[in-house]
Amino acid sequence: MLNLLITGGGGAGSESIYKQLNTKYNFYFADCAIENISHDIPKEKKILIPKAKQVEFKRKLIEICEKYKIDLVVPTVDEELMLWKEISKELPANILLPDSKFVERNLDKLKSSIFLLNNSIDAPETYSLIQCRPPDKYIMKPRFGRGSRGIQMVSTDEEISAHLLLSKLTRDEFVIQEFIEGTEYTVTVASDKNGNLKAVVPLEIELKKGITVRAKTVADADIIKYCSNIQAIEKTPGVFNVQLIKSNDGRIVAFEINPRTSTTLCVAIASGIDVFEIFMYSSLYPKDKLLSYKENLSLIRNYINIIR
Repeated sequence: MLNLLITGGGGAGSESIYKQLNTKYNFYFADCAIENISHDIPKEKKILIPKAKQVEFKRKLIEICEKYKIDLVVPTVDEELMLWKEISKELPANILLPDSKFVERNLDKLKSSIFLLNNSIDAPETYSLIQCRPPDKYIMKPRFGRGSRGIQMVSTDEEISAHLLLSKLTRDEFVIQEFIEGTEYTVTVASDKNGNLKAVVPLEIELKKGITVRAKTVADADIIKYCSNIQAIEKTPGVFNVQLIKSNDGRIVAFEINPRTSTTLCVAIASGIDVFEIFMYSSLYPKDKLLSYKENLSLIRNYINIIR
């Protein structure tokens, strides 16, 4: 049985992943706020770690991987992704991440959008806030950031200035992105260690509050092809997540690429796509063929109350 370590273990999908696969894998969930990890995950599976920006992060994670004989690490926190390149040099464990060039570029929303457009893949017009003119109806968002934090619709200079003041970020820390009306999707893209694409699982979002709250798996051939084309540019290994819009006239545009797993990975797993097995044992799967998955599988997230 493989030993898996998931960082950012307090994320919304951890509880479901554990329940679905705990008889197949020996899971450990690490977080800098251990109380955020679901109470449905046993205490002995929870590990307290430093924040990624703390100097002891690298040393602590190496110690954990050695102590628990971790075979596969699944990083889920943006701030730590680039650190794993250094850590992997000292660890025998596998890291479920795209290559470092892919990670670095897609952590930067401006570079990510420019790269897609330069490779003939449709994407929203995206500009540095320093360079752009006053927008007509654009999304203002942090150039580096996650979880829909600091995002605001703007259409005037006054609205830009107000959001800057409230956010406490500088102008060069923001981008302006074209607003496109349509249906939003979150897509899991999974490849093996060698960069062979194995699965693309789109979820149509019905409700989003920072994270996806209501969604369902769909078999949209155009979205699957679009995301496959993104992966095909460099054939990166590992798993990444595409946030995209399908406009009312059929235009498909990725407004964000998360170079890691997302909280909706649990739905892809429930649909029949075991990304851990795909990465570790690619020979079990057919070559040059995308895996099928269960359609119309719904995600419904609700709050729970724990009173002690």
